[in-house]
Amino acid sequence: MQPFPDLAALPSRVPEAARLHRFPAAAAAETEGVRTTLRHLTVTELPLTRYANAVLHPLGPWLGEWWQGGAQDQHGAFIPESGLYHWAQSARVASLEGGDPLPAQETLEETLVWGGFLPAHHGHFIIDSLARLWRWPVPGAHRLACIGKPDEYSPVMWDMLAKAGVPRDAILMLDRPTRVRELIVPYPSSLCYAISSDAWAATVRRVGDAAVPGAVARTAQPLYLSRSRFATAGYARGVAGEAVLEQVLRQAGFAVAYPEELDLAEAIALVRRHETVVGQLGSALHWTAFADTAPRIIGIAATPVPASYMLCDSAIGAEAHYIWGVDAGIAAPTVPAIDAAQHSVALDVAAVVGELASLGLLPAGTAIPAAGRRPRVEAQYLRYWHRILGEYARKRPEDAGFVAAQAEVAARLARLGR
Repeated sequence: MQPFPDLAALPSRVPEAARLHRFPAAAAAETEGVRTTLRHLTVTELPLTRYANAVLHPLGPWLGEWWQGGAQDQHGAFIPESGLYHWAQSARVASLEGGDPLPAQETLEETLVWGGFLPAHHGHFIIDSLARLWRWPVPGAHRLACIGKPDEYSPVMWDMLAKAGVPRDAILMLDRPTRVRELIVPYPSSLCYAISSDAWAATVRRVGDAAVPGAVARTAQPLYLSRSRFATAGYARGVAGEAVLEQVLRQAGFAVAYPEELDLAEAIALVRRHETVVGQLGSALHWTAFADTAPRIIGIAATPVPASYMLCDSAIGAEAHYIWGVDAGIAAPTVPAIDAAQHSVALDVAAVVGELASLGLLPAGTAIPAAGRRPRVEAQYLRYWHRILGEYARKRPEDAGFVAAQAEVAARLARLGR
């Protein structure tokens, strides 16, 4: 957990091995290999450091990116616990090392708490943006210093902060190098690909309790969190066949919800009401972090299970199962380099239904509608790719590979008669 030796010394546990169903050997091995590097800190109090005359940077002139900022002490040294880190060994993504910092452009005679990086991304917001609020409020400080793009935050994100006790007027969004009389830095209680902790789980629970006061009546009815409507927008990853799966589940008595259409209280009430939550791997499944009783989670995967899911499962004590949902018989198109988060998925509906039946959530032999047959799923899968490639062709016109890939996808669609 470098560069956090103070965290490495705290009592911790490694998350339990994930329960994997139908996973290819390579994906199972990668999931297990990552898991062994993860730690859940079994403490509610983490280190807290204080720095006089610290300089806060909204961007790192060393690296030149807006989100690569942090803080330096009065001697100009980077404060490691202020940085942004990713992956299992906390590999540095952002730091202020490697060059001369920009001088402070403003001085504030106040004490600020370091709130860190607030990404405009739902899943990362839950994991990263709430990570330092385990120690809030802090006596003597009235504002939280943060780095982010507030114009891109959804109302749900603002509401999470408010329910954590941080209204908008208590947040200083840094837009220039700023010197402060004193900076208080709570160590992060969660790092997306490295650690979770009881402190982070307690913060998320506090947000949930503020949004949904009082007990929520529990039901054994399973809940499916669908991304079928979300996947029609922009670069969002499409899951071909999900609408058919949704139809099967609804007919079997599942509740079906579309998280992007819910406000904070509605979403939290849902995951607190339903004992079992099923969903595609994606940000929506991170709503389960707000459960007030350990839920049963079934994630449908198209990749090795990302570390963030195993960490969340460990933090809330969930019984989690992951089903490999990819139809290996549907070939992916040959495409140029595209953000992996935008890769569409061809769902093996019959296999997923079979695994859900083996887990006791569907009757054995549940029928699949005709729309779930492979040619139908492949056609939808290719349509998703055609859309994404068209958007990338407009975004990166200098790369002719997107146009060529789009033509290949169009030809495959034509052969399918779709």
